[in-house]
Amino acid sequence: MIESEVPTSPSTATALAATGGLLLLIAALSACVSSGETTGRVEEVAAESGAVGIAVDAQQNTEHMLLVPAGEFLMGTDKEKEKALSASFGFRMEPFENEEPSRTVSVHSFYIDRFETTLVEFKNFLDATGSPIPKPFEGFDFSTWPTNPAFYVSWYEADRYCRWRQARLPTEAEWEKAARGTDGRRFPWGDEFGEGKANTLNKGTAPIGVFKEDVSPYGVRDTAGNVAEWVEDWYLPYPGNEGSDPNYGETHKVVRGGSWGGVGHYNLPYHSRTATRGSLDPRIQLVDVGFRCARSVANEPDSELLGGP
Repeated sequence: MIESEVPTSPSTATALAATGGLLLLIAALSACVSSGETTGRVEEVAAESGAVGIAVDAQQNTEHMLLVPAGEFLMGTDKEKEKALSASFGFRMEPFENEEPSRTVSVHSFYIDRFETTLVEFKNFLDATGSPIPKPFEGFDFSTWPTNPAFYVSWYEADRYCRWRQARLPTEAEWEKAARGTDGRRFPWGDEFGEGKANTLNKGTAPIGVFKEDVSPYGVRDTAGNVAEWVEDWYLPYPGNEGSDPNYGETHKVVRGGSWGGVGHYNLPYHSRTATRGSLDPRIQLVDVGFRCARSVANEPDSELLGGP
């Protein structure tokens, strides 16, 4: 795993890391996706989401969060169902081994951020807590991209930010239910990918919420693209999983969701599926990994699974 020496501006940074047993190659971060839908949308998105300055202090309420109701959902991947999809991308080995088996899981109700945490929100946290600016951002003007998602954030920094907001990182099960709904769909919007539905084209981060079709059944945005996201859990095999991975254990944290950077040498739609799991050393900071926060509903336990085999 390589953590690159980065320039003061993130626009030309590169990094290489191991994730989910595959290589994550991240190249040439651009300031913003400049496709027609994205251009000129910063102000509109900021107004829609209230993104700028959300986390001004630790008394953040749930105004910008969505409620995901308690109950069951299908988590993980059915190997037999996904074999044909895997073959269509030319994989000789099933990359979904760490997602098996598909099973019914139930979680308590919880709140989750509608959008990924933005750079400006993260800067508000740094200022309010007197925390040092992460090295990759020394000299960087955070207001340049007011509604682009935060990146170059380690798991520990993401965890501290959410706790400062009197929230927490979502559990892996919570994240998948929020992104997938209850019917086991491959992508937030259904079973077919469709180019342009999410920010996955290796052009850098985009303002949050710009990709209107990248929305889950609960209204959660940008889970298939933009930046991948840290969650609470250590990277462990699912119950009943018979595969092996050298990263299993309490050394790597789980990263969920698709990103603009993709996995390996290609950014394939396969990697934007709601069940895709990655793993990273929690200390690492990458140009296409960010986060969002969650919060338990009052009088319900944090992060507790109710059942499932």
